[in-house]
Amino acid sequence: MAELTKFWYLKRINLFSEMTREEMQMMADMTTMSSFPAKEVLYFPGDPSDSIFLLKEGNVKISQLTPDGKKLTLDILNPGEIFGEASITGPDAERDTMAEALTPVHVCVASKDRFLMFLDRRPALVMRITKLMGFRLKRVETRLQSLLLKSVPARLAELLIRLAGDYGKEARGGIEIGLKLTHQEMAELIGSTRETTSAIMGQFRDKKLIDTDGRRIVVLNRQKLSQTA
Repeated sequence: MAELTKFWYLKRINLFSEMTREEMQMMADMTTMSSFPAKEVLYFPGDPSDSIFLLKEGNVKISQLTPDGKKLTLDILNPGEIFGEASITGPDAERDTMAEALTPVHVCVASKDRFLMFLDRRPALVMRITKLMGFRLKRVETRLQSLLLKSVPARLAELLIRLAGDYGKEARGGIEIGLKLTHQEMAELIGSTRETTSAIMGQFRDKKLIDTDGRRIVVLNRQKLSQTA
């Protein structure tokens, strides 16, 4: 049953959507299924870069430590995404980012060596992974540019708009963000502190731009948030 579940999951990943059934079975055979609770770290900076992860369920955040020791979240991954793929681009490098389960997650894990052997005769898949890495890099560069050029309120407004677009669902009076984040987690996404983030969230709430109840956030006025961003 586990093998069938893994095989079904791998077919959903866009990177592997054009593989034959035989190739999908080879991929399923080389991976192992693992589960991690929320807040569990899958790997740290400095860990050996020797495996590839395929996210089946849940959300994973990819973070990096700044020179002053703060944690900056570079990306939040959704089911169907591959990560740790930088390990296939060079010799036995160490990881320079941290992967942490934002929610309970289930992943398929493949060793770097076996994955490279699998890629050896599949240039089309190599090209798609290269494009993925380029897209991720561009996304991170855009976020870092925002950190340099925008104020904290603008960065927070931009984050809320993006979360509403990626995880939003219609709710009474607005768009409810389905991904539950703490103020600390939002601060790490915008390069701020929890205290400043909480204060600005309060200002947005007072201005009727958002409504909150614990970790539940509803965007009430997306247009005005966009003007702030």
